[in-house]
Amino acid sequence: MNEDEIGRYFENKYKTQPIRDLVDDDSALDDISQHGLLPSTKDPNLWIVKCRMGEEKLVALQLMRKFLAFENTNEPLQIKSIVVKEGLKGIIYIEAFKQSHVANAINGVSALNQFNVTMVPIKEMVDTLRVVKDIPQLKVNSYVRLKRTMYKDDLAQDADRNHKVKRRPMPRLFDLDRINAYKYVQREIGGEVTNDGDFVIFEGNSYRRGFLYKSFPMSAIIAEGVKPTLAELERFQDTSEDLKKELESTTIKDNTHFFAPGDNVEVTEGELVNLRGKVVSVDGPKVVMMPDHEELKEPLTLNVTELRKYFRPGDHVKMISGRYEGDTGLIVRVEHNLVVVLSDLSMDEMKARPRDVQLCADITTGVDSLGQFQFHDLVQLDQQNVGVIVRLEKETMEVLNQHGKTIRVKPQAIQGKKDTRHSQALDSQQNPIQCKDMVKIVDGPFAAKKNEEEKQGEIKHVYRSWVFVYSRKHVENSGMLVCKARHLLLIGARSGATRSEMPTMNRLGMSSPNPFQSPRHNGSATPAHSSSQSVSGYSVGGKTPNHVGRIKEERAEKMRLVDEQRAFLSVG
Repeated sequence: MNEDEIGRYFENKYKTQPIRDLVDDDSALDDISQHGLLPSTKDPNLWIVKCRMGEEKLVALQLMRKFLAFENTNEPLQIKSIVVKEGLKGIIYIEAFKQSHVANAINGVSALNQFNVTMVPIKEMVDTLRVVKDIPQLKVNSYVRLKRTMYKDDLAQDADRNHKVKRRPMPRLFDLDRINAYKYVQREIGGEVTNDGDFVIFEGNSYRRGFLYKSFPMSAIIAEGVKPTLAELERFQDTSEDLKKELESTTIKDNTHFFAPGDNVEVTEGELVNLRGKVVSVDGPKVVMMPDHEELKEPLTLNVTELRKYFRPGDHVKMISGRYEGDTGLIVRVEHNLVVVLSDLSMDEMKARPRDVQLCADITTGVDSLGQFQFHDLVQLDQQNVGVIVRLEKETMEVLNQHGKTIRVKPQAIQGKKDTRHSQALDSQQNPIQCKDMVKIVDGPFAAKKNEEEKQGEIKHVYRSWVFVYSRKHVENSGMLVCKARHLLLIGARSGATRSEMPTMNRLGMSSPNPFQSPRHNGSATPAHSSSQSVSGYSVGGKTPNHVGRIKEERAEKMRLVDEQRAFLSVG
């Protein structure tokens, strides 16, 4: 291609192109086009009409129907549009050229004020209808919750100024040492683990110290009103000191308080700092307290932000919010902005913030929120597994299954309760055992070691060869432990029934047949007992006195003896 051909090529290429496409900065043209859309004196005006509170959308629909009804008549309505702004109560906007057009349109609508119609200035019309999207301002280390995906409702923490949030899975997704030790696990799960500085990359996700670092859009998170529970805060803090600092900061940010009459409170701000007293009444943000001071005899009115609850070791309290909501117990330790409570039911320690605790004299009933399950109920987890409820929480419950593992399940996932009042098993000495029997553990993982006292407790449930025993000396799982029946030994006699009333059991756990309970017997015969068999006897009266032999059968009033000549004698 020579110079003439090149010249013609560029001339044909650019001679038909609009001049605006050759301008590098088209912002001036954009401004002109945008200004052309602004309202002017030739356009309809915007009129403010006051409306009955809460009926804004209903009135807009009513005016629309009226406009359609008058559209094909000799006197159609002269309004152009109706605007109802979300969140603006008691006001609607009507677009029309004249005020008389608006008055004619709203005539007869009782929810509108027909005598107070004002016009919006032309310069303010754009600002009136502008919708400003409320974007929350996140700070580093602030807490948010996720709305969607597999992480819905999980707590996350802002990690940098680009709004990249991190969350800690529970439990930790993987452990590099275990993956390297068990290569077959990696082959079974799939995926490849690589390192990128301090981060571990697995399936495209970045992990560090057990946290997942992932970017989420602002529309996928909840930034306002997030209240982390104490258990969630513990996962984000490395040491107890970090947890205390975090509790202090979250307390300052949280303005919600749960004060009730009778609560012990302490002043935290102002001239009366460290003054203690008791709440008399609560009226919104104001709290009336009776000070515990010799010189102060009159009640004081303070703001809720100036007070905090305080407790003493030994106070009996109830959890009013949080993970352990509804549980009761005794306070065993009080720390700064933290109380440790010993549960009445499970005897486990529960950590909570003072704002989540309230003085209470009642003891929890151990019933879940739906009223279906109780503490220590035996429930069916699936077709093969059962378990005993050892902890009831707000939305979940902890269950100890027959294999000795504690799992957390929701009430909706449980198939039902099991009645084991009449279930039996055989202990290590082939004694039949059932519910409410006292036993001691003589073998197995819970057996006493050297210089240890044998564990004993009460049988709560018997399921096949497994026995659930409640022992006050067992601190884990609310005192509940599960053993094989052959690892137990019956203590004392059974309450409510004698040994002779219980059916004998063979080695397979089946009841031995009793001829006096068969269909051919009406039950009127006196059963024979063989407890005295092979015992020597001597008849002292009756038809056959002075005979010596062995007792073969014993009845209520008679015995059968075999004398030395092998003759059966009836003695009575």
